Amino acid sequence: MCGIAGSLSHHASDSIDALTDALRHRGPDDRQQWRGSGIALGVQRLAIVDRLRGRQPFQTEGVVMVCNGEIYNHETLRAQLEEKGHQFQTQCDVEVILHGYREWGSGFVRRLQGQFAFAIWDNRKQRLMLARDRYGIVPLAYTRMGGGFTFASEIKALLHVTGVQRTVNRRAVDDYLSMRYAPGPETFFEGIFQLEPGFMLLIDREGGGVSRPWCDPLLPERYTNPFSSPKEAAEELDRLLQVSVDRRFQGDVAKGLYLSGGLDSSVLAHYSQSHSNPPRHYFSHGFDGKTDEIPAARAVAKTLGVHLTEVPLGEDLMGELPQVVSAIEAPVANSDILGLWALARSASQQVKVILCGEGADELFGSYPHQQTLLRLQSSGGEAWKNRIRMGLRFLPPSILKKLGPYSGALTDPLSVDRIQSILDMNYPEDQYRTLTALFSPKEREQLYTREMQREIQEHPGKRAGIVNSLRHLKSQDDLLSAMCEIKMKTFLPDYHLGRENRIAMAFGMEARYPFLDEEIVQTILPLPANFKNGGKPPEKQLLRLVAAKHLPKKIANRPKGPVRVPLDLFSETFDALKAEYLTPRRIRKRGIVRPDAVESLLRKQDLSPFVVQRQLFALVMLEVWFDRFRVSS
Repeated sequence: MCGIAGSLSHHASDSIDALTDALRHRGPDDRQQWRGSGIALGVQRLAIVDRLRGRQPFQTEGVVMVCNGEIYNHETLRAQLEEKGHQFQTQCDVEVILHGYREWGSGFVRRLQGQFAFAIWDNRKQRLMLARDRYGIVPLAYTRMGGGFTFASEIKALLHVTGVQRTVNRRAVDDYLSMRYAPGPETFFEGIFQLEPGFMLLIDREGGGVSRPWCDPLLPERYTNPFSSPKEAAEELDRLLQVSVDRRFQGDVAKGLYLSGGLDSSVLAHYSQSHSNPPRHYFSHGFDGKTDEIPAARAVAKTLGVHLTEVPLGEDLMGELPQVVSAIEAPVANSDILGLWALARSASQQVKVILCGEGADELFGSYPHQQTLLRLQSSGGEAWKNRIRMGLRFLPPSILKKLGPYSGALTDPLSVDRIQSILDMNYPEDQYRTLTALFSPKEREQLYTREMQREIQEHPGKRAGIVNSLRHLKSQDDLLSAMCEIKMKTFLPDYHLGRENRIAMAFGMEARYPFLDEEIVQTILPLPANFKNGGKPPEKQLLRLVAAKHLPKKIANRPKGPVRVPLDLFSETFDALKAEYLTPRRIRKRGIVRPDAVESLLRKQDLSPFVVQRQLFALVMLEVWFDRFRVSS
C-alpha cells in the first residue's frame, strides 16, 4: 500500500509537496510527484510488488495514475491487455489500472479484484477519476474547500491545504455518541468527506462532479443459495479460503498474521502454513496470560508449530492515546484500539504485510447482539426472554458477572436496564439500537447542550436510517441478511477497516483481509440463517465445519468472545486522562455536551462501570481528537 494525494486547483503545484509529505508514514520507501496545468498528483510508496521498478505515478499518452493498494488478479488482467497490444514497463500489480482504463474506460474498475483506492488524471478528457474498492479496505478522503478539489489517503494531509477549515461535524459526533462510530461519507471534519466503498468520483476541470457507485458489493444474487447442505457449502468455503490466503501472499516482503486464538485467525493461520512460503511471524497481545487471548493463541501456535510473538499490554499504553487518535483521525469508543496499536507497532518491526481476520463476523452475523436478536425473534424467543428475566432476578452476582460474552455486563445496573428493556420490545430495529447504543436517546438528550440538541434536530446524521432495513422482517433469514448488510456497508469500513488500515500504515505496514475476498463474500452472504448458525456454539457453523477438518476440536469449537483490552488495565492513567480532558472548562468550550452531565457520569462510574466507563472513554477520545487536530467547535 501507499499514500496518495492530489489537487485540482490553481495552486495544485504548490500544495502537492505538503500533501505528499503528510503521508510519508504510509509509504516510507519512495516519494514521487507529477505536475500538470492546474493538476498535481503525489505518492508515498510502500514497495511490495516489483519493489525496484514499480515507481508511481504511472503515465502514458496523456493519462496519469497513482494507486494505494493491491490488485490480486493483475496477472490475468495483464495477459488480457498484452493480447490487445498494451506494453507494460514494470511487473507492478497496479500498473494494470492505467492500461485497463485506457482499454476499457472508467468501467474497467469492475474487473479489479483487490483492495485499492486510486486516482487517474485523463488529460484528453480533462477529467479526474477516483475509485475505492468494494468493501472499503483502503481509505480515500476529499474536500472542495480551499478553492479547488483535493484528495488524499488520509485527512491529515488535506488539513495542510490553504483554506481547509478544521471545524467539527456535529452530525458525526452525534452518530459516534450513539453508534460508537460515524458512518460515511461524512467525517468528523465539516466539509471533508470519504469516498464510500464501491464508489467512484468523476471530477471535471472546475472541480464539479458527484460520487456514484461502480458496483453494489452486496448484489441481489446473494439471495441465491446453490448448496444443498451446510457440509457442501463448507467444502466450497474451504477451497476459497486457501485461494484467498494464497492471493494475499502477493509481494516479495516479510508477512505475518494477527493470531488471537479465535476461530477466524486460527483458520487463517492454518491456510497460511499451507502456503508454499508460509509466514514466520504471528502476533497476539495480552495482559495477564490467563483471562486474555494469549493462552488460546499459544494453543494454536503450538498446534501449527509456529512462533508466536506475545505483545504485552501495560498501564503506560493508555498514555499513547493521543498518538493513536492522530493516526486514526477520529475518536473510537473502544479501548481495544490500544491493543491494536501495540500489535501493529510490534509486528511492523518484523513484517511489511499483516493478515487479519476482519470480515468474518460481518459475513456470518456472529456478533453477540446479532445472535441475541436472532434468538429474541425465533419461535422460542418468549421462552428465552423468560429465562433471561429469571436469571437476572435470581442468580447471584458472582455467577452473573461471568456469564455472557462481556464480563460484568449482567451485573451493571444500566446494562441490565437495557437488557430488560429489549425484552419488552417487539421490533428488531428498536432492539438493535438499544443493544448497540453507547448513549441511549434519553441519555444523549440529557448529555447535550441546547445548541447541540437544536443542531442535530435540524440536521440529523445517518443514525436513524442505518437500521431501518430491520423493520417488519418476517423470517430469520431476512433478519440475519439485513443485519449482515448493516455491518458490511457501514460498521466494517467506517469502524473496523478504517482504524486498522490507518494504524498499520502509521508504522509503514499493510493490512490484508482474506475473508473479504470477493468470491468469499459473494458465496457466504446468500446463505440462509440455518447454514450460518447451528450447533454449539451456534455462530459461524460453516467456518467451524471447515476448522474441524484442519484443527483440533477444542480450537474449532471455541466460543466467540470479544477482543479484551479492559479499561481496568489502565486505571491510574485513565483516571489522569479523565481529570485532564473532562474538565468543565474544556467541556464548556466545545458547546456539545453539558459539564454538569459529564460530572454526573464521573460520579456514576463506580456504580455502573461497564456502561459509564465506556461512555467516559468515548468522551475522552473526543476531547483528545479536538486537541490533536486543533478543531474548532
